[in-house]
Amino acid sequence: LMFGALAAAVAIFFLAALSVMLGTRNRELAAQVAQLSQSLDRAREETLLAREESVRTNEINNIVTAPGALVAVINGTEQAPGASARLVMDKRTGRAVLAAHGLPPAPAGKTYQLWYIAEGKPQPGGLFTTDGEGRALLSDRVPEAGRGASLFAVTLEPAGGVQTPTGGMYLRGSAS
Repeated sequence: LMFGALAAAVAIFFLAALSVMLGTRNRELAAQVAQLSQSLDRAREETLLAREESVRTNEINNIVTAPGALVAVINGTEQAPGASARLVMDKRTGRAVLAAHGLPPAPAGKTYQLWYIAEGKPQPGGLFTTDGEGRALLSDRVPEAGRGASLFAVTLEPAGGVQTPTGGMYLRGSAS
């Protein structure tokens, strides 16, 4: 009887120790699964961003290398004398890309807006903000009425943009 009780106690102790070890291992594996899941999510996000960047780069290359693409040098005004930009526009497709440098950061509630000026009438273009070094890259769809533009400007407008320029002009230039 005593031997049976001792055997049962050893078995219970062994099972309890095994249960604790298995529980600990289970928690370790669950933590590893969570880490791997987070890594997989990050990898998926990075892949998606890389795909989007690849599409954007391809789109920009198509605009810049389009036969007959219009190129405009846009210089800073009194508002931003050190700023400049290059605009390339494919009149056939109405796609444009603007690369700006040296613009001051837009204040809260404001954004930069590109304008296509054809026959003295400004046509609203895309909105953009700058990075910490005053750089911006905008891929835009030119409004039909703006495809004949030979003058271009960038103004500082309320967030969300406007249909006619209201803010200070930061960049202005014409097609070469």
